[in-house]
Order: sequence, then structure tokens, then C-alpha cells
Amino acid sequence: MGKILHLIPDEKVTDNVIENFENIFNDNVFFVLGNNDKRKHCNTKKENVIFGESDFFTKENIADDVVAVVIHGLNYTFAKLLIELNQKIKIAWFVWGFDMYGMPKIMDKLYAPKSLKYIKNTDSKFTVINFIKKKRYLRRFYYKYLNKTDDFYTIYEQAQRRINFFCTYIREDYELYTNYYPNKLIYQEIGYFSIEQYLAGQNDLRVDSDAKDILVGNSNSLENNHLDVFDTIKRTGLKEKVFVPLSYGNNQKYKKTVLEEGRKYLGDNFQPLLDFMKREDYLRLLSGCSTAVFYHYRQQAMGNILALLYMGVRVYLAEKNPVYQYLKRIGIIVFDFDKEFSLYSNSILEPEKQEINRNILDKIFSKDALQSQYEELVNKLINVNR
Repeated sequence: MGKILHLIPDEKVTDNVIENFENIFNDNVFFVLGNNDKRKHCNTKKENVIFGESDFFTKENIADDVVAVVIHGLNYTFAKLLIELNQKIKIAWFVWGFDMYGMPKIMDKLYAPKSLKYIKNTDSKFTVINFIKKKRYLRRFYYKYLNKTDDFYTIYEQAQRRINFFCTYIREDYELYTNYYPNKLIYQEIGYFSIEQYLAGQNDLRVDSDAKDILVGNSNSLENNHLDVFDTIKRTGLKEKVFVPLSYGNNQKYKKTVLEEGRKYLGDNFQPLLDFMKREDYLRLLSGCSTAVFYHYRQQAMGNILALLYMGVRVYLAEKNPVYQYLKRIGIIVFDFDKEFSLYSNSILEPEKQEINRNILDKIFSKDALQSQYEELVNKLINVNR
């Protein structure tokens, strides 16, 4: 039996990923992209957890007994390595979102009207560059002669063609990706974490019975469409606090705009969260929110969405988001921000509806369900004749 090599960044989820795979398979190796002396999030210290910078991720550092590779978020470093791998090695791709929605044919469809206007006003080349990225021949010329860098997107496309399994529990993501990038990928239905992990072990945490506040988005990124949400909330006349997490994400220019526009639209009710919080502390803060708005047009913030649904929060999404379509398909009670916020605003979700959501999440994201899905994937990866 061969080993499975995992390629994963040093991120908030890294420890949970290591734990879940170690629980069901004994021969894992984890290459963590990061600095071992300056770890950001990963605290697991084992012989098979090996940190390295980008130049460490070469085929020469992969042992001969590795029969499969699992990619946790397909970044540029991992993509370059995939292209070099022996064709006999099977590859599974856990899609994190950026690695799919950042592709040229998809990326310009992620913004609501006010957010799209902001992008075009602050980046005069946005429309032209986006057009170039969609056309391979123009893109190659642009990167080689004008940008003088690698054509990142051709490398991503080559790497994605090398992959065997598209791993997610959101089939709608797979269908959307396949619509824009026809492929031979095998859809593998698999969760990432158990509901207990999403809740940081606080399964008994519930929304307060008198909760009135609102959460908007999950990060400092344009895909949250903050400006469009602020406008809608202002027009409802609500006077409750609006919490806006901005500690995650590096776009300082956009962050400044969100802070300015948040204060302009919402006044003293605007409550930006600027410092990183432990997950358990963050969830306790959110127990005072009756309502959460994730107005992404793409899969994003799943940890937040699933945890808040379990707590009993009324969650609004964009109808065009594949996550909205997925949750509705499995029976979760979730709301269309454009059509339903004016009807229900920040009212508490009825207790019987909260319970329906919890029962579904308990079943689909149970430890047993997750373990069974992980075992199925591992079986397919290490059985080289399959």
C-alpha cells in the first residue's frame, strides 16, 4: 500500500484536515506551504507534517512510494507541481473556492452591481484585462511580453486537466465549473469537516432568543458584495448593529472603502471586526445576531454559513450562488436576500425551522458520514488498478 501526499497551505483549516485524514488512513504525508519557524495557524507537529516554502514543492521531494496526491486548494505553487507528476499518481482536488472561481471564464460573474461599479471605477483596466484572460492566445502574449510573468491561468488549466477527482459536497459547484471548463473529472461527493468541527465543539451554542443584530459577510474581499448589502439594509431603516468581519483578506484599499461606506450607510450601527478572533469567541459573539447575510455569487464562507444555520440564525444568500441552490436542494431553510430580506429582515427564525436545519446538518455532516466519505475517497486513491 502506498502513501497519500497532501498539499495544503498553512491556514485555519489545516489542523482539522490533518486530523480527519489521520483518523482513517495511516500513511499520509502533509506538505504544508508556509514557514515552520513562523507558523500562522497550523499547530500540528508530527514527523509526517513537513513545512516548506514554494521552492520546496518539487517532484524531487516526493517519495517513490507516493501513489496519490490530495490538493487542498489549488494555488499556483501546487499547480506547477501537479504538471510534473508521474501520470500513474492519482490526484484529488478539494476545491476551496478561489481555485475555481478565480478562473477567467468565471471570475467576472461574481460581483453585484454596486461592487462591480466600484471595481471598474478603481481599476480602469478591469474589463480589458478580463477579456484578455479569457482568450488564451491574447493571454499568452499579455503575460509574456507585457506582464513578463508566467501565464498563471494556462498553468492552472493544465493542472486541472491532470486531476482525477473533483472533491466537494456541493455538486452545483462541479456543474458550474464543468459548464465553463468541460473536463473528465470524476465528481466525488465528500464533506470537509463535521458539524462539530464547524462549531469548534460548541454544538449546544444557539442564537439568543432576543437576538436582533446582523452579520454581513465573512472577510475583506470584494466577493462579499458589501456595498450592495449596506445599501439594502439602509433602505429597510433597521437600527440594529451590523457586524462586518474584515480581519481576513489583504485588500487594504477595499477594506478602507468598506469602512468608509459602512459608516456612511449605517452610521453608529456599523461594527467592523478588525482583529482575528478565535473561532469559539467569534461564534459566541454571533449568537447575538438573529440574521446573517452572505451575498456572495459564489461558494464562500461555508464554515460560517453551516455553523450559523446550526445555531438557528436566519441566513440570507444570493439566489445565483451555487451554495443557495445546494442548501435548498437538501432541504435547508435559507433565504434569498434580494427577494426576502424586505419581508423578514432581522426577525428570529422560527424554532421549528431552526430544528429542521439542525436535523439535516446533523445527518449530512455527522462524523460517521464524513468518515465514510473519506474512506471511499482513500480507497479510490490507493487502489491503483481502479
